[in-house]
Amino acid sequence: MVPQKRDAILNAALKEFSSQGYDKASTNIIAKEAGISKALMFHYVSSKQ
Repeated sequence: MVPQKRDAILNAALKEFSSQGYDKASTNIIAKEAGISKALMFHYVSSKQ
C-alpha cells in the first residue's frame, strides 16, 4: 500500500468512525475524505472492518 494513500484512508476512517460510530460510518465519506474513489479504497482495505 502506498504510505500516503494508507495514511489518508486511516485518517479519514478515524475521523468518520469517531464522529459517526461504527454502524453509521460511511465508506463513501471515508473515500471522499481520503481523496480517492470507493473502489480504490477497497483495493487497499478489504472491508469496513
